[in-house]
Amino acid sequence: MAWNSTGRRGDAEAVSRVIVAALRKNNARDYGPEIIARVEQSFSPSAVLQLFKKRQVFVAVCGDKIVGTAGLDGTTVRSVFVDPEFQGRGVGSRLMLEIEEAARANGATVLTVPSSVTAERFYFRLGFRSGTASTTTNEPSSWSGP
Repeated sequence: MAWNSTGRRGDAEAVSRVIVAALRKNNARDYGPEIIARVEQSFSPSAVLQLFKKRQVFVAVCGDKIVGTAGLDGTTVRSVFVDPEFQGRGVGSRLMLEIEEAARANGATVLTVPSSVTAERFYFRLGFRSGTASTTTNEPSSWSGP
């Protein structure tokens, strides 16, 4: 597995595919189809390309295939997704280590993660703790740590 901390123009379509696949397979268990469709629009290839300009984007690559992505926007973790075929192999955890290292290098001492309900257990296992719990299924909860 290789790690690249720079989202490149040519990566936008592959990153979009990873995110949409994860949304449809995982997040659809916790959110209705209208919410998933709305979130998918936020991660079209053109939208992902714009995100590359706004935040530091990390990708996990297996062979020549992008299998995971995560973003860092100041001290806020954004858009952590792993291709469903590669979940459970430590890809997400490794992406979070890369995020934490980059944040520390930038002087951050605490990270905030606006999380979906779907990902809350993942962040909890990594040492993040909930700051404000969501009361609706379409609002992210806020986690801080480690």
